[in-house]
Amino acid sequence: MEQWSQVMRRAFEGVGPSQRVWEAVKADRDRAGHKGSRYVRRGSAALIAALIAVMLCGGTAAVYQGAAGDIRGLLSAIWQRSSGSAVPEEQAAYLDRLSQEIGVSRTVDGVTLTVDSATVGENVLYLLLVMEGMEWPEWALDPEQARAMDFSVTDLELTALPGVGLEGWSACSSIRKELDGAGRLMILWRYYWEGAPAPEAGDLLPVSVRLDDLVVQRIVDGVPVEEVEVAEGIWQLDFTVETPEAEAPLRGPDTELVLCDRAGEALTVSMEGLEVTGTGIAVEIESSREELERYMDALMEGAPEKLHPDCQQSLFGLMSPTLILRDGTEIGSGWELGGGTSFQWTEDEMGLEYRDVWLVPVDPEQVESVRIGLTTVPLDGGREE
Repeated sequence: MEQWSQVMRRAFEGVGPSQRVWEAVKADRDRAGHKGSRYVRRGSAALIAALIAVMLCGGTAAVYQGAAGDIRGLLSAIWQRSSGSAVPEEQAAYLDRLSQEIGVSRTVDGVTLTVDSATVGENVLYLLLVMEGMEWPEWALDPEQARAMDFSVTDLELTALPGVGLEGWSACSSIRKELDGAGRLMILWRYYWEGAPAPEAGDLLPVSVRLDDLVVQRIVDGVPVEEVEVAEGIWQLDFTVETPEAEAPLRGPDTELVLCDRAGEALTVSMEGLEVTGTGIAVEIESSREELERYMDALMEGAPEKLHPDCQQSLFGLMSPTLILRDGTEIGSGWELGGGTSFQWTEDEMGLEYRDVWLVPVDPEQVESVRIGLTTVPLDGGREE
């Protein structure tokens, strides 16, 4: 477990949207005719997709050293790294219930890719993949050497969920990589979806993953100076995962939040219909249409330059919710794994539906409240007392 904790610490330092991602979003925004004042509007699907792409998939891939383990051990290590405390027995049992062994492999030219195990939540899938048999340059195995690894193709599909993957806002995946001392590549792949019909408990969902052509780059002073292809070929694996039982959500009372835009102006919103599950959070943000459009537009500009005295939290407070457990443990959202944040208009287009995913699945029986920015909201309902 300690080795995995070191893995996580090194893996997620400095994770955040890369310049390339922001440039791609700007290009999409320009192509859609964005003028800087009305970012979210009726029919702006391309703009929403661009924003969500940053929030869900914006993290840069990290390379790190560590020991092998199954998906339960990996998620437990992320928990320990995030919270600073060991995984409680109840949480370990919760991860056990959501996790399953897969054990399917494919070998191409002496390189084997194995889907080791999976953890399946209400709308999120975690996979642990192991790739071995590559011949690495000596510098790639040096834990002190900065390097980057990329596949020419990364693709995951849940074929049993109609529409998933067809729209930019409905599904997204993020990948983190670990290279151990023996030259095995450990891949944590998280796939998050929304807007699709929920499967029934016990359903077998067909999953297909594909990885093509692995390249490693040596980085010196932030610049690639050497590139080596360490695996050439197509690795495609098809398997099924079993869906868990649906959980009754925890609910919180309607709450007012005072946010700030980039200019530091105060924006009061009403947070309504708050629901929390073991995998994520959903809530409606109500204010005037004009103010919400300005708020969403400011998301593209970064953190506020200053704060109004009345502001309770910065603009990005909504993008970093934190669960507070009964024993005081705190677990945040999934930003470090690429995030799972999304905003879209409510059905009447007068409010915003905000959703996010927890860093790791959390046993809802142990949850006491949720903190958004500086505002803590008690949770109740759906829990067996």
